[in-house]
Amino acid sequence: MSVSMSRLHETTETEEPRWGVKVERENAHDPRRHRHHHRKRDRFRFLRVFVMSTFLIHAVVYGAIMAMLLLINLLAWNGMLWMMFPAVGWGAFLAIHGGLAYLTANAGVSNRMVDRAREPLPTPVFRKPNPNSPEGELSAIVLENLNKVDQMRAIGRNMRTPSARRNSLIAVGAIENTLLALEGNTDELPLAREFAGSFIEPAHRIFVEYDRLSQRDIQSAKALLQQVEQHDLPRITERAEQVHERVHRGTMIDLQVAREMLHLSDGE
Repeated sequence: MSVSMSRLHETTETEEPRWGVKVERENAHDPRRHRHHHRKRDRFRFLRVFVMSTFLIHAVVYGAIMAMLLLINLLAWNGMLWMMFPAVGWGAFLAIHGGLAYLTANAGVSNRMVDRAREPLPTPVFRKPNPNSPEGELSAIVLENLNKVDQMRAIGRNMRTPSARRNSLIAVGAIENTLLALEGNTDELPLAREFAGSFIEPAHRIFVEYDRLSQRDIQSAKALLQQVEQHDLPRITERAEQVHERVHRGTMIDLQVAREMLHLSDGE
């Protein structure tokens, strides 16, 4: 009895997915499954036929009457082509009728667009870099320090004076630009390590300690807070911009070499 129950359990576990797939395939070929889709797609058929038929009849009547008016105008010619007035006036209504027929004939376009928009998008495949590789280490450094940049920006927005807030946001922006310049540039991995450990870490510490002291309203710390606002924040901006230029120094050298080669070719 136990053997039969175990076999039944194994059969259920192994065959249930196949049953599910089988049912899906049978339903996929079942015409009743798409019955509502065909009904939705063909629900404009009567309207299309009616509007297009009336437009064709309208166009034939317009052509016949305009031809008759042109014949009358030429037979009773008095120096004026008066049949142009009814031709233009009636032609405007015929053009409106034709536009309506065109829109009705393409009424199913919106349904096709909706059906296509409802189709599931393929799941994007992201290649996660190896943390032990230079690319993975650089990505980890940039991501970790961008989080610190967000913390520093939040602290800077709450600084006491407008000048302090402005200097802090400028400094944070300079650090962020340097990190984004380092991103993906594995040749500058040693510089990224140095920038993160010797610069961003103490700068982040300055922001955190400043925020802590400013919230406690300590009288003896006001001079120190003022020095941070007036001297340390501009210094952080200056150092971050120097590192930013250092990152692009190789690119600037390559550009200068290319310019010199161009001038030499022009001289020859």
